[in-house]
Amino acid sequence: MKFIRAHIFGFGKWVDTTFDFTSSSFLTYFGENESGKSTLQQFLSYMLFGLPPRQRQFFQPKHSSRFGGTLRIESALHGEFTIERTAHEFACYLQNGDIKDEAWLHEALHGLTRETYESIYSFSALDLSEIQQMKVQQLNQVLFSVGLTGSTNIYQMEKDLDTQIGQLYKVKGWKSQLNEQLKTVQKKHEQLLKLEKVEHAYSEQK
Repeated sequence: MKFIRAHIFGFGKWVDTTFDFTSSSFLTYFGENESGKSTLQQFLSYMLFGLPPRQRQFFQPKHSSRFGGTLRIESALHGEFTIERTAHEFACYLQNGDIKDEAWLHEALHGLTRETYESIYSFSALDLSEIQQMKVQQLNQVLFSVGLTGSTNIYQMEKDLDTQIGQLYKVKGWKSQLNEQLKTVQKKHEQLLKLEKVEHAYSEQK
């Protein structure tokens, strides 16, 4: 799947603006703060996956009543087709003249979700800056997870799980939850042994 051209009717600060992406398969856009980089990023995501009404209000243009736009895509399976999405309407226009609905687009994207798309194909300089803070081993794990699953989220998930495991159990120490429970069980076991001795002595005396 390759983006060919995007035309924005109105989305945030962008109004009646066209972006041509035919010059490269790797798209990079940069500029000053508040220049509209993140808004363009969100527009491309909106065209593919839509947005809930409350989130759409955040990108409602101030100087236009029109909302949404078109995105022309080149697909190896379907050729070129155009997505048109506004606040209340959606359509995919194929080269043969057919008009498809959003269910067809979901099928054409082979089940690609917003989360997967943003993890693999759409990231910002802030996301890249986090990599600079990583150690070599951590970076290796991130790159491995990207190659394996297509998402760097697996690294953060593994890190969170390690933290949770550390809170549950530690080989040394008594601060974790399982360690505290094991300590309690050990005390109960010692009490049980003492009571069994008392019971045995009572039985002999009786």
